[in-house]
Amino acid sequence: MIKTLAILLILLNTTFLYSSEITFKWKKARWAKSYNFQISKDQNFYTLLYEFNDLIDTSYKVDLDPGDYYFHIAGINAAGLYGPYSKTAKIKVIKEKEQKVLYKPDFKERNKIVTYKAEDKERDTTVKLKAEDIKKNKIAIDEPQIKEKNIKGVDKPEIKEKSLSDEKPVDMKIDEKPVDMKIDLKPEIKTGKDELSMSIKSDYIIVPAGTGYKLTSKDDDVKKIFYSIDKSEYQVFQPDKPIIFNKDGLYKLNYYGIDFVGNTSFVKLASIRVDDVPPEVKMKLSGIKYINDGIYYIAPGTSVAFNAIDNVSEDSEIFISQNDGAFQDHKTIKFNFIESKTNIIKFYARDSVKNRSKVYDVKVVLDSTPPQLDYSFEGPYSLKTKDTYFIGKNTKIRIKAFDSILDNITVNIDGKESFTYNSPFSIDKSKAFVNITAQDKLNNIKKMGINIIKDDAPPVDTIIVK
Repeated sequence: MIKTLAILLILLNTTFLYSSEITFKWKKARWAKSYNFQISKDQNFYTLLYEFNDLIDTSYKVDLDPGDYYFHIAGINAAGLYGPYSKTAKIKVIKEKEQKVLYKPDFKERNKIVTYKAEDKERDTTVKLKAEDIKKNKIAIDEPQIKEKNIKGVDKPEIKEKSLSDEKPVDMKIDEKPVDMKIDLKPEIKTGKDELSMSIKSDYIIVPAGTGYKLTSKDDDVKKIFYSIDKSEYQVFQPDKPIIFNKDGLYKLNYYGIDFVGNTSFVKLASIRVDDVPPEVKMKLSGIKYINDGIYYIAPGTSVAFNAIDNVSEDSEIFISQNDGAFQDHKTIKFNFIESKTNIIKFYARDSVKNRSKVYDVKVVLDSTPPQLDYSFEGPYSLKTKDTYFIGKNTKIRIKAFDSILDNITVNIDGKESFTYNSPFSIDKSKAFVNITAQDKLNNIKKMGINIIKDDAPPVDTIIVK
């Protein structure tokens, strides 16, 4: 990939124009002797609407019908070689009778709320307007605050299967009628994290590993509370020793109470799902891309999306950092890849009970620059005019292309014979037009053509007699 020599266009973002006669202006590049200017209806310039070569001035006037247009410009040096094209700019031409105010906030009626979908290719921002908060003048959107969680280095006590008291629990008898006692199951501690996290499903409660539960009662008549985990032996609950769940899995917790006169309560059941596994998170690129040495090369228009999978907690959040910036919710972040630079994308996922995946980092290069292309001759040759050469009988043409992700070089002679260039080649015809194309892995293309006149006839001596 060649280093970008940028020609800065005045129109950098989408610009709305109300005239069909548009004058394009750009800054002069010191090394450029002329310019190549292209206009297209598609941002990849697969089909050119206009192309203007060898422009000397730094401005050009074009008549355009209403619609969306993309344009860019490249400099041409004294040797006739093209530099890389500038960043693509966009304009929208609107008929004069269709002129209207595109955005005019009315603070008596509206409030601006911005939302974003990561999978949108255009990275468009959806603007929704609400009336209820305008009086407060709340226009800015607060950035999500993310707290780092330390879940390592904490000893987690194991569940004790044996009785915590020497007193034998009361056996329940079928012929005795249970009484209603108010016994509550409350999560009191959470080992390893600094805040309590729970997620309630229809048939169980999801908690992270290390969560402790206490069995309490507001009924003064309750003397003791007994519990059993997964049909183990019932044991007396001790208030100072909460029931700790450490390992990932689904647990059935049964518990009941006994009062001072020996009455037993109904047996209650709590299904507790311990989730100790963080979600899996992946990044997906949709569009033209190429991976080389762990670096993702992408073409303009390639969309970036993220997906988190968690079979237990299901609802997961994804946070993203770009080029060492602060982590943001992936629903609000807008990517701004720097052209021809290595962009570092970091991301992680966190489920509903705060289990967090590791932080992944990916290197992404946005590349819209075509390869650098040049040619030379092996053998006698001379320049007749620009791009027209006389060559000797055995003279060969050598081609050079430079790009870090170069795909191929193709040669076409007189629009008929085409082949992939691998080594210097000669011309069999006395005259030929040679079209050379270099293409990289992202379909960025550079073309150039030369006229060849093969001169294999010796000079003729002429004797003049006076």
